[in-house]
Amino acid sequence: MVRALHQRGRPVLEFDAWGLVRRQHGIFDGSRGPLIVMGARVITAEPNEQSRLEAAIFGATRSPRRPVPLLLNDRAGNRYVFQIIPIVGRARDVFSSSSALGILIGRPRNTSLTLDRDLAIAWFGLSVREAQIAALVCEGSSTAQISASLGVVPETVRFHLKSIFEKTGAHRRTALVALLAHLCQ
Repeated sequence: MVRALHQRGRPVLEFDAWGLVRRQHGIFDGSRGPLIVMGARVITAEPNEQSRLEAAIFGATRSPRRPVPLLLNDRAGNRYVFQIIPIVGRARDVFSSSSALGILIGRPRNTSLTLDRDLAIAWFGLSVREAQIAALVCEGSSTAQISASLGVVPETVRFHLKSIFEKTGAHRRTALVALLAHLCQ
């Protein structure tokens, strides 16, 4: 999965249980983004964002582990999402000494996102219908719009959204979109 994200141009960091960078996939040098890796520490390009970054990493690497989307700026004022995802379950077998992944995502300006449904299914274990609904959420559709386009009642959409939130760890649509943004084209 890390290789797939890196090939799509998404730099990835692996964090250990103490929040230190264990491995780096891609470039984090601060001149082309909001983060710099110095030794085993990740530092924000904007100093006032450092404490939020450290709190987010702490939240993903310590119990109760939770995914955290974080909005960051580079020195030029460009906005990014840095998604920190805890490594749990069978993924611990692949990332043996890593506790969380951090994925840097360029934030599109005023555009809808097109979700790569196959990656969403593989990454989060979504059903095909859940992936369809997640894709429509990423495009900015409301519950009523989703129910109309899929020919189901709004309660069915809400049921699937609840399942999507449970599987992804997101609690709101905005957090879901930020989380799934790295799987968007």
